[in-house]
Amino acid sequence: MPIIQKVKDEVESTKGLKLKKKIFDEVKDYCKHFEVSLDEFANQAFQFVLRKDKDWKNTKKSKKEKV
Repeated sequence: MPIIQKVKDEVESTKGLKLKKKIFDEVKDYCKHFEVSLDEFANQAFQFVLRKDKDWKNTKKSKKEKV
């Protein structure tokens, strides 16, 4: 089962995201193969990083404690 899956959620748009061509080409191939959109890929990849990054989790936790 692919890591990236089709999802319907509320979205916010951004312009000007720049990717290295080699990475972008591979991402397009992935999306085509598993029939997911580039938006779905990007959202889930970003979410994956935010969930896995221990430093970010600690930063979020310390911000909550200060409030």
